[in-house]
Amino acid sequence: MLKNNKINPTKNNNKRNKTMNWTQGLDNLGLGLYMMICIFAIANIYSVEAELGKKQLIFFCISLVVGFIIFVTRTKFFENLAGIFYIGGVLLLVGLFPFGTELLGQKNWYKFGSITMQPGRVLRR
Repeated sequence: MLKNNKINPTKNNNKRNKTMNWTQGLDNLGLGLYMMICIFAIANIYSVEAELGKKQLIFFCISLVVGFIIFVTRTKFFENLAGIFYIGGVLLLVGLFPFGTELLGQKNWYKFGSITMQPGRVLRR
């Protein structure tokens, strides 16, 4: 008699996963604080120099798009490609020797037009 009353956990999990809303995993407080800090920073930068403020706004919009793409991507994708990301990061660091630009006395920057990138910051985590 007890066998008939048991709950099948896989059946309930499958049903719950199918009806899960995509915003259910969103951290509303964290996202709200991020948006407020970024908007405050953009307003401060814009008040000092309008051109830099516009540039910062563009990067903020790009970060929102990239963040959304990462949020909706399955974690298995990143687990499967971790080795490729690691090798790409090491190649970025090695590429600094022939292609790096010297800024502030250090040759650890890539420069693409008016945009500079420091691969050591990207690969830190």
